[in-house]
Amino acid sequence: MTRMNIRTLPFLAALALLPAAQGAVIFDNFPKSAGGRVVQGPGVGTIGDVDQATTFEVGAGSYWLTSLTLGLDALPGGAGPVTIRVAEDNAGEIGATLESINVIVAGASIQAIASGGTMLMANTRYWVIADGEGNFDGSWRFNDSGDLGITAGRTDGNPWNYRADDDRYALIVEGTLKSANLSTPVPEPGSVILFSAGIAVVAGLRRRRLLR
Repeated sequence: MTRMNIRTLPFLAALALLPAAQGAVIFDNFPKSAGGRVVQGPGVGTIGDVDQATTFEVGAGSYWLTSLTLGLDALPGGAGPVTIRVAEDNAGEIGATLESINVIVAGASIQAIASGGTMLMANTRYWVIADGEGNFDGSWRFNDSGDLGITAGRTDGNPWNYRADDDRYALIVEGTLKSANLSTPVPEPGSVILFSAGIAVVAGLRRRRLLR
């Protein structure tokens, strides 16, 4: 191993230990409670194809959606696919779908990773929908923090039944803050540090080669 590589190893090791930056929490009403409502896929056959939906609000900033965590639990033997949809709010009802994420729910609570291309605007209400697929059989738990809002449910694709001032389902929404002057996500601090450090390493290596 050359002297140059030996000298750069501690620096590169330090870079590898840098923690990844976390997205900002946009909405969080966890913990989840013991109660909730049924979510089922069409293959279960006990109730029908049961979907549930809940609202959340974005605060003062606008964000690129990165992930959602739902208090969505599968019953024993009920693990299966669920489609998580994020939709616009249309005067208190579910509007156009902005993003769909397919997940497999096999236990308690599920994190759905978003594409990063959905913009959640400041001071705006949105919907999150849990659409059971196949043989999924479980429930979406209420929050246990006293959070109230609009929820909705439907069976077999029928019109949504809306519930005002209901216990909202347990939900965490995370995102990356949108820059006021850019139409792309703000780089996370960890990424900026790694990128800058990489440039410094390359520049140092080139300089040493020139001095040989």
